[in-house]
Amino acid sequence: MDEILVSLPNVAFDLAAARQMDRIVYFPGGFPVLITDHITAKMNSEFVLTEKEDVISTIANTIRRILHQLHSKDNYFPMYTTPTAHQKKVHYVPIQEEVFDHFANILITGYSLENNDKIKTKVFAVLQNTVYYFLERLRAEFNKNTERSLALRRHAISQRPF
Repeated sequence: MDEILVSLPNVAFDLAAARQMDRIVYFPGGFPVLITDHITAKMNSEFVLTEKEDVISTIANTIRRILHQLHSKDNYFPMYTTPTAHQKKVHYVPIQEEVFDHFANILITGYSLENNDKIKTKVFAVLQNTVYYFLERLRAEFNKNTERSLALRRHAISQRPF
């Protein structure tokens, strides 16, 4: 993926600008979200783009931090997936493309990136990829914990004298 150029040596995430353009979007479970409400002051202080860093990587880290916050508030989060053109092949509930588009706009506004089709396409791609793998890891962790819990229960049951 091509580089996204940063206009200044250090660009901090402008939470005030992002909040001005934020609006409520709905996740498939009916969870209403103002994305910027899930950015804490501590998180925001760490959202800085520098010329030395990989901008794409920094944006992906920002996305993951916000996703952790969203996941902690929405019990249905592991059941979601990214938008796809192949709806019949989907085993999970897709997050609407509108939510991704809005999230991408928040990142572009917050990081003061040039708002053009090229940048928006790159940010959207990073967002979609990051969300997809975040959800996959979340489900894998859930499955691992569930398998471990079931194994412990089976072991406990097998140790009971009847």
